[in-house]
Amino acid sequence: MKNTWQLTDSSGQLINLFGSLYAVFALRGQKITQDKVSNVIKVKHHDVYYYVKRYTSAGKGLKRFFGKPRLQGEWENLQWFTKWGIPTANLIGFGLEKKWGLFQRGAIITQEIANTNNLAQLAAKHNFPNNAVIKTISAQLAEHTRNLHTHHFIHNDLKW
Repeated sequence: MKNTWQLTDSSGQLINLFGSLYAVFALRGQKITQDKVSNVIKVKHHDVYYYVKRYTSAGKGLKRFFGKPRLQGEWENLQWFTKWGIPTANLIGFGLEKKWGLFQRGAIITQEIANTNNLAQLAAKHNFPNNAVIKTISAQLAEHTRNLHTHHFIHNDLKW
């Protein structure tokens, strides 16, 4: 069994909570989503929220056996976005477990971006009555999408 787990917290304050893949899978928190491949919980520690996404499958179809697990692509993308100056949640921990070379399980942990809403929440709350709001959001989205494309990154499901 090969287990790779990396915690990016250099202060060591999160090691008791997120110190190993075993600890991450034992966590309890507010359920956000769940499907056949993964689940996401929200955990509070010292007044800070963390999102813990735990994968129990590498993906669908042949992806389960060949290529890079979806989870690994997700944490690599977050690292690229940070490098390219695209605002994103802080990556706190990530890793996976393999048995006989096959993905068994893995997780990725991000820190909440305080005082933010996603676009779906904003649309529901404000119904976007103001064209200036739409123009501002559209300009930001276009700028970051352009940045992604400049780095030859294509996101197949860009949506809010």
